[in-house]
Amino acid sequence: MQDQMSFFIKSFFFVLIGLMFPTSFRLILLGAIPVLFLLAARIPAVQLATRGLGLSKKQFWMLTMAVPRGLAAGVLSAIPVRYGIAGPDFPPAIFSLIVTSILVFCLGVALVGRISEESAQGA
Repeated sequence: MQDQMSFFIKSFFFVLIGLMFPTSFRLILLGAIPVLFLLAARIPAVQLATRGLGLSKKQFWMLTMAVPRGLAAGVLSAIPVRYGIAGPDFPPAIFSLIVTSILVFCLGVALVGRISEESAQGA
């Protein structure tokens, strides 16, 4: 039962993302640029957090690409609009950020997965 409910909730959420995804290039950029900054900031953060662990390059880049997707942010982004705090462009920008972070995660993991463990030793 829990698996079915989890599937139902995730399906509903991704349909909601599709419906709220912006069509304006400005809003798409407004969501994509922060993801790129967060990814750039994640590199030194992972280096600092894993210092002395002896990770391979593949392991390091896998941790770097594991960008949080912020699904809760998408759900909560409608609250400020409901109370008149943020403009109507706020939720679409948040959903653009979520979709961009999902794409970065998927593409990053796919690219890192192609690195062989033998060539990745000694990061």
